[in-house]
Amino acid sequence: MAVTSPAPHRRAVPKQARAEATYAKLLDAAVAVLVERGLQGFNTNVVAEVAGVNVATLYHYFPDKNSILRELFDRNERVRVGFVVDHLALLPGAVDLRGWVVELVGRLLDVRLHEPAGAVLRRAWRAVPDLTAIEEERNDALAETIAAVLQERYPHQPAATAQTVARVLLIAAVAVLDQASEHHDRAQVLADELVEVISARLAGLAA
Repeated sequence: MAVTSPAPHRRAVPKQARAEATYAKLLDAAVAVLVERGLQGFNTNVVAEVAGVNVATLYHYFPDKNSILRELFDRNERVRVGFVVDHLALLPGAVDLRGWVVELVGRLLDVRLHEPAGAVLRRAWRAVPDLTAIEEERNDALAETIAAVLQERYPHQPAATAQTVARVLLIAAVAVLDQASEHHDRAQVLADELVEVISARLAGLAA
């Protein structure tokens, strides 16, 4: 998908096909560098070299390596948040509650496991304070959305309860999925347990 709007962490956006191709090469190279060298080996010179472009071309779009990391993370987040918001809209009318949770967790796990630099990118995000703060702001907004949907499905529950449950379930889901992306051999077991935890708590709200 072509980038069509600017963002604070980018200096410019590609507007022509050739520029879009170069931009895509830079992001693909950034993923490759993260996977092969980790955060310690990640820098603008290496990314430009792997992309096969002059470092000045990279700086035309990104001022530093953290801005590249943010763009990669934003790309992942658009997928995650977009799906979560769409799926949340189904919760108030969901008949098979556990099935709803299974699909939610399954899709999020799939996104984590099939993002080549997913685990490394998450570690990078936690290691850079400015980037961590951005995720916290996004999770605050997502928690508010979850709370609103919980209140719609369980109108007898106080707003404070919905807000607390939303926050705890979001924190738990992020933590478990982080572990799953780090340990693929245990990923499904962790996801299955997350399904049980979320399902039980939502069932409890109906009481």
